[in-house]
Amino acid sequence: MILVNIFIYYLYFQPIVLRSQIAFGEYCPRGIMYSVWTRANAVFYTSLVTLTIMCALTTISTFLHESSPIVRRLELVKLHSLRNYRDKVDRATLSFNLDADLSSVFNWNVKQLFVYVTAEFESASNARNQVVIWDKIVETKEVASQLQFQDEDVKYFMADQHDELRGANVTLRLEWDIMPVCGRLFVHSSNITANFVLPDKYQGKAAKTSGYF
Repeated sequence: MILVNIFIYYLYFQPIVLRSQIAFGEYCPRGIMYSVWTRANAVFYTSLVTLTIMCALTTISTFLHESSPIVRRLELVKLHSLRNYRDKVDRATLSFNLDADLSSVFNWNVKQLFVYVTAEFESASNARNQVVIWDKIVETKEVASQLQFQDEDVKYFMADQHDELRGANVTLRLEWDIMPVCGRLFVHSSNITANFVLPDKYQGKAAKTSGYF
């Protein structure tokens, strides 16, 4: 509404005021100083500055918002397979239970949440490996309040870049990215984790997931 008022003022009311000033000898413009293009340029940059200020104020106003996300449960249900893929890399599939309420994260500057489960483990080649095995885009507060999944299959393989998954100590963790309407992106993670150790030998059939490698 503010931008519309600015637009109407510069393109309609200001020319009327200027013509009145010229008629009474109070003002004399030079050439085409107040042409349509000049006024349009003024509208654009004024609108841009106003929009920037409004975005900054919106971002600052949410700094005082205190959220209290709740992750009640995150646990492994079953390891479906642990296989070597084409003698190059290890890949595992599994299912898990999740019960969380992230509704308190939402405020008027939150567009959506990108919620995901990561699997972290150490290997001989890397001190820390982190793989996203499941994700979900949450667009409403109502959906965020009911993140409840039973025996949920992973979307993506838990994969190692080598063949070092066997015997690895794995930690599952729920994380979420806050995607705002304007401002910076925030990343948060839960203190509730699920820990388990993968078997020392390959097991299960060829893995299938609903996602990709």
